[in-house]
Amino acid sequence: MAALAVVAAGLTARVVVEHSPMEDVAGRSEAREAFDGMVARLFGPASELAECGLPLLRMGGSLVVSVSAETRRQWEGMPLRARTGCELSGEWSTQNGSFVSITRVMPAPAGLPRRPAARRRAPLMREESQQL
Repeated sequence: MAALAVVAAGLTARVVVEHSPMEDVAGRSEAREAFDGMVARLFGPASELAECGLPLLRMGGSLVVSVSAETRRQWEGMPLRARTGCELSGEWSTQNGSFVSITRVMPAPAGLPRRPAARRRAPLMREESQQL
């Protein structure tokens, strides 16, 4: 559906629609810090999206995520700058839902995303003092 919208809007020269697990895309060296913008909805835990998706953003690039009240709190509580080089840059609601925007403000730390088992054992937490 997203690919059809890109074609209909005449944006095929500027927009890539990737139908792959984000973890697979994040594992490609050419994808690291390669995207100006990304959107995600119904991805799963905010910590997983942060760790797998945010390393894909180039400096100044943003990820827009649809959120529930609970996932909004998760994004607000995450140590994004310290752990991902990004920061929460916007929050808004429309009749179609609520959203947050996260923007890359520093280079992506090496080592992200970690392997799935490491992410499950120690997801990005609220406290910046915890180590990756």
